[in-house]
Amino acid sequence: MSENLTEPLAAVQPLFICLGVPKAATTWIHRQLEAHPDVGITTSKEINYWSSNYAKGPQWYRKQFPNDRRYDLYAEVSVGYLREEVIERLAAEVPSARFMVSLRNPYERSWSSYWQSVRTGTFRGGLEEAITALPKIVDDSLYSPGLAAFFQYFPRELLHVALYDDLAIDPRAFIRDIYTFAGVDPGFEPPGIERPVNTGRRHSLADEAMARAQTLVKKVGLKRGHLVNLGLWSPVERTYARLARGKPIPPLRDRDWNVLDSYLQPELTRLEALLGRDLSVWRAA
Repeated sequence: MSENLTEPLAAVQPLFICLGVPKAATTWIHRQLEAHPDVGITTSKEINYWSSNYAKGPQWYRKQFPNDRRYDLYAEVSVGYLREEVIERLAAEVPSARFMVSLRNPYERSWSSYWQSVRTGTFRGGLEEAITALPKIVDDSLYSPGLAAFFQYFPRELLHVALYDDLAIDPRAFIRDIYTFAGVDPGFEPPGIERPVNTGRRHSLADEAMARAQTLVKKVGLKRGHLVNLGLWSPVERTYARLARGKPIPPLRDRDWNVLDSYLQPELTRLEALLGRDLSVWRAA
């Protein structure tokens, strides 16, 4: 693949993109990339340029990153990029970029997505009815079509596949592997690395308040990292935690597991073939 970058895209090279799977630690990954001193990450997570905001053009894309050129790496984290039309676009415009994706047990991811729809009031009812009304509950757990498309357009060595399970076991090793693959110092340890983010959200009020805080920070010309370094971001996160606090998600019941299994069992077989990796632990979870 030859590369002929426009000036705005050339200004954010080398480029590292987390393709994103909803509810698979993308917010946590964004925070750890943002904390690294050698990484210039987009001011906001999920700018979705290569999908829903592509019409805004490369100049808009460039403006989502820090203005200076002192960084060794530029990065963005957006969900919704693991689709063939997006990957084809990336292959045409930034063929030398590096990518990663964090994959979560699709049964757990779908169950978590279902409960988010219940807690936010998007849906009232059981899982089977929810899947009919909100197909994304399962569709976002079907990773194999997007991965197959990626391997069609890019060499496999340009994609780092991380498993959400490994983050819970050892977050330091998890982010160290990401730093190493992205090409920045893997010895840097971000502050607050073991603190979870975006867990157990009960309603959208917390998200709205956090979005407003981030918009305000951006308008005055600062990055969230500046406020973190000054110790001024902690009150924002404490407020978010109070607003978002909710009861833990109930365990997945047998009857709901069976509902999901009819959709996801074939998907696991396809994933194992694509990745050359045994995922039987997801079946037994």
